[in-house]
Amino acid sequence: MTTPEGPVLITSADRLFLESAARYVEQATGESTLVERDGLGALMTIARHQPRAVLVLGDPERLPASAFARRVIARWPTLPVVVLGSGAGDEGMLSVTSDGAAILEALATSPSQSPRARDDARGHEVAQLQSLTKRERAVLVLLGRGLEFEEIADRLSISEHTVRTHLQNLYRKLNVHSRLDIVRLVARHGLLEASEE
Repeated sequence: MTTPEGPVLITSADRLFLESAARYVEQATGESTLVERDGLGALMTIARHQPRAVLVLGDPERLPASAFARRVIARWPTLPVVVLGSGAGDEGMLSVTSDGAAILEALATSPSQSPRARDDARGHEVAQLQSLTKRERAVLVLLGRGLEFEEIADRLSISEHTVRTHLQNLYRKLNVHSRLDIVRLVARHGLLEASEE
């Protein structure tokens, strides 16, 4: 089996975690790594160096891990993003107690599918998207842009509780299980570009 091209980008505000994780990935896989403490800097590093995967250890500086991951997925939907945090099971995160093998396996897993499976899934997703209300579509697009609940509530002049209710409806109607899944779906269907026209 050949190793995918490109380094692994690791981001965290904690320099010790960064250095330890980079050494571990390099020794375990023989791959090169890039490290970045700042979330916005990490986004620029992705654009500049095109890593093959991204590992997020807690919150990078200036950007929470969940918002960082949503922005990455919205812009680079086929790039594997692994978030290691205390919110395991939420936002597509791995538990902080995950062992190295689980992290390396997640880094090697691509979110892409075969062309036929992708086409079938896309047709099904289009039907699901058409079932959404106008307000649910607005929440969907704003989630896809990486906005937090409070920002979405402000933009739409609704309460954060109402945003959470719409999110639960989106989970049910779109058959997704995390906000990262929603961001991937938004990116796949070009909803961000369409909403800006």
